[in-house]
Amino acid sequence: MLLFYQKHKTLESTKLLLETAAAHRLADIFVASFEGSFDKRLAMLDAIDLRKRLSKAIEIITRHVQVFFSSVQIICKCLFFQLMALN
Repeated sequence: MLLFYQKHKTLESTKLLLETAAAHRLADIFVASFEGSFDKRLAMLDAIDLRKRLSKAIEIITRHVQVFFSSVQIICKCLFFQLMALN
């Protein structure tokens, strides 16, 4: 129950942040939460133009999400083959 409460609290905090923070601040916050190369992060922070900054943030976040989903697919395939071996 505590874990559910913590996740719900985090979700509410994130929702409030999305509704109230400036776009360039959101880019900074989200990119800081993902692992990535120092050069890519620095290039995003160096961009003064908001469109360019958000574009670079989207690139970093998209790459992170793609890697995550690729990992999930590999894990699911391994589990599937293990399940088939049990049958």
